[in-house]
Amino acid sequence: MLRKLLIVLILNVISILAVDRMTFKYSSGESISGNGNPGFIALAVGLFLFIILLFYVGVLIMGFNSKSRSKLVNITLPVTSILILGIMIMGESSKIRSLSKNLNGFTNNKDSVVYRFGWINQYTNNLFFNGYIFFAGVALTVFIVWVVTWSFRSKL
Repeated sequence: MLRKLLIVLILNVISILAVDRMTFKYSSGESISGNGNPGFIALAVGLFLFIILLFYVGVLIMGFNSKSRSKLVNITLPVTSILILGIMIMGESSKIRSLSKNLNGFTNNKDSVVYRFGWINQYTNNLFFNGYIFFAGVALTVFIVWVVTWSFRSKL
């Protein structure tokens, strides 16, 4: 189980890097790319691998919670995951604001570089799969699995 988790974790990191490298960076005054969206494939593969990783993390945390009776763990695990989730949400919000400023808005703004593009395009791929999304997803999974296992354990 841990070996599979490690392999999927490494593949997720590679996918995050691939999505970032395949997402075009717009510089003011330059023309926009007409090369389509090569990062979409990396994004789709990355999100698929991410779902698999979250499943493995959930199974791992479920097993850990069923074995651990420590009050410290039962307090630290959810508090830490909520704290990480909050920090990642702030980071992703900052990334969105920064990209919006760089692109002069998003798909509904007439002055935007990506006006009339879909939300997933060659300039915004890395908004949908990046380090912030990765850590937020893991933290949210840990919290949800903790809540579910805690509620089942408290009913027993």
